[in-house]
Amino acid sequence: IFGKFETKEYIPFNYDHEIPYELIDKDTCVFMADISVQNKDKLKIAEMAKSFIWMDHHDTAIKEYEKLTADEKAKFTAHLTTSKAACEIVWETFHPGVQNEAVRLVGTYDSWRIGEDWETKVIPFKFGIEAVCNSMSTFDFSLLKNTEHHDKILLNMKIASYIQNGEIIQKYVKTKNEY
Repeated sequence: IFGKFETKEYIPFNYDHEIPYELIDKDTCVFMADISVQNKDKLKIAEMAKSFIWMDHHDTAIKEYEKLTADEKAKFTAHLTTSKAACEIVWETFHPGVQNEAVRLVGTYDSWRIGEDWETKVIPFKFGIEAVCNSMSTFDFSLLKNTEHHDKILLNMKIASYIQNGEIIQKYVKTKNEY
């Protein structure tokens, strides 16, 4: 969402958390990704906020959403599919038509789309990125710069570095598992 809104605030949320309704008002645009809340809570958020966009790829959440009436669904925007990971849905929502290899690699892993580069890129990238990025405060946001405007060579070098580090970690894990 880089540059799209004047102010942005990431609010960590998990299923055991209370929805921070006190942070939502008619000036707030709420984006919820890779997690769902009950339909009644989605409708409450939509009622309170300027806008509400929900992006998810979990089959059970999508099936629950389908129980809403057409009028209820019209109260907020939902970008839902089980064919991609939520990170890919978010990326495509804010950067339509722009590819990002880091997002593709993470999304491929998260949605278990095992293919030809699973062992050579996807798994090593996962190991490499998780070794240094384990929270929003340590995440390498330079990987998410819009590649239309970002130096693609630099981005590809960063991704290759994470893959290389991940390969080293993979070898170490394999060695440890042999004992």
